[in-house]
Amino acid sequence: MKQYLNVLLFLFCGVSISAQQIKWSPVITDKDYDYVKIIGQNEEGFYVLKSNISFEDERDRVGFRGRHYSISFFTDEMALKWTHELESPIKDGRIVSVNMVNERVLVTFSFADKKQKVYRIFGQYVNRSGEYTDSSKAIAETIYDKIDGKEKPDVFISQNQNRIACAYKNLPANKEEQSYHVVITDASLAIIYKKDFTVPFSEKKFVSENLVLSNEGGFYLFGIHYTNDKKAKDPGESFYVIYHGDNPDGEVRSEEINLSSASAGGKKFIIGASPVYDNINHKIVVAGFYSAGSVYSINGTFYYALRTDTVQQAEVRTTTFDANFLMKFRGEIKRNNNNSELVNYSINRIILRRDGGAVIIAEGVSSTYSSYYDYFTRMYITHRYYLYSNIIALSVNPDGSILWSDVISKDQQSRDDGGYYSSYCSDIYANKMYFVYNKYIGDNPSILLSTINSSGEQKTDVLFNEDEKILSIPMGGKQIAEDELVMPALREGKLRFVKVSF
Repeated sequence: MKQYLNVLLFLFCGVSISAQQIKWSPVITDKDYDYVKIIGQNEEGFYVLKSNISFEDERDRVGFRGRHYSISFFTDEMALKWTHELESPIKDGRIVSVNMVNERVLVTFSFADKKQKVYRIFGQYVNRSGEYTDSSKAIAETIYDKIDGKEKPDVFISQNQNRIACAYKNLPANKEEQSYHVVITDASLAIIYKKDFTVPFSEKKFVSENLVLSNEGGFYLFGIHYTNDKKAKDPGESFYVIYHGDNPDGEVRSEEINLSSASAGGKKFIIGASPVYDNINHKIVVAGFYSAGSVYSINGTFYYALRTDTVQQAEVRTTTFDANFLMKFRGEIKRNNNNSELVNYSINRIILRRDGGAVIIAEGVSSTYSSYYDYFTRMYITHRYYLYSNIIALSVNPDGSILWSDVISKDQQSRDDGGYYSSYCSDIYANKMYFVYNKYIGDNPSILLSTINSSGEQKTDVLFNEDEKILSIPMGGKQIAEDELVMPALREGKLRFVKVSF
């Protein structure tokens, strides 16, 4: 299997790409777990994680004990080599996360010792036979009564996979603040440093969304600050904040990313954002969308890049969508105060460009529900409906202007499935981005392959037609080599893995 480094730079080169090659695995007979995803690879094959609960399920908290895992390994020839139940190596411990670090599976788990009133977080690697290796290593420890039971600890990996961050919250001294704790380790789980800091806002007024880790071990906690208890994103009532610790000896500082200033006209506000660390230029880059209207619609893009090796302030730069771009959205445009806006688009990924710019990948995602009383069963029935629409790709320059923009049209609608068969699986190879997705959600849809090159030129082909009776599971797929992705799929109703080579 070809090895590759996680792609964070969109390359500008002219490598010719041959036609796709397809390889299928045998039928997967394990029926104990309904949800499956590829989590990583080594030079011999790839690892598959299964669960009885959707990986996107919001119920996965410290107090929720119903989740179970299994882990499997498939060779590069798509043959199952082994599969094991994945349990905590410590009795009564609970698995927190499963990650890939330098081609090894890292399992983090927690243990609450109620007698000693201690809550501990451990990490341990799984060897190539699927068994735990060496011994567990303690990453963090706190008083049991202090741990915030509403959320589980989070684990984050740097781009070069040489730094690991474990972040969790303790119960604060008062309800008007939050107590954060971040532990930075190397790949062997040896602790490099710890940072404890207080966010001077209650949970109603600050919600953390992500943490980004640099290759040197700096961390950047990213979230939204609301000026009221209603968590409203209206102009002047919310903005984004980064809390960052750039090195072991420095203090934790904060930076606001705000458009509701007098210089911005006081009407623009950020509606969606995503951070990524630029390890080449030593910048934390945040890019996304802004609105001048409702909390669900967007007018254009914004770009923010803060150098972390200086104390120089960064500027938020915005660009409005042009008419040609908006014309690509059939029936989706919303008119607001003579402006045209898009509705319900969320950012999936930020890809850094070599020149300091970024490519924003976003997707239209929304859900609704309906309830009614069934007189036969004498109970209320609730259905949730999921809509995954177009994919947006926008290349944003360092000055905030848009170099090019493109739209991949799709319309995926489903009910009560958590959107499991919706969205897409992507690959970045040479000068192209590849997107694989179901044309629609239903029995035997065609599977489409869309490509966008570094100039914003798009092409869409049929990867599998309806006669082949395939339904892909895109969100369970992963790029496992620079020119390969693997994705679970139902073929004639039976679960398999399919490898697409470019």
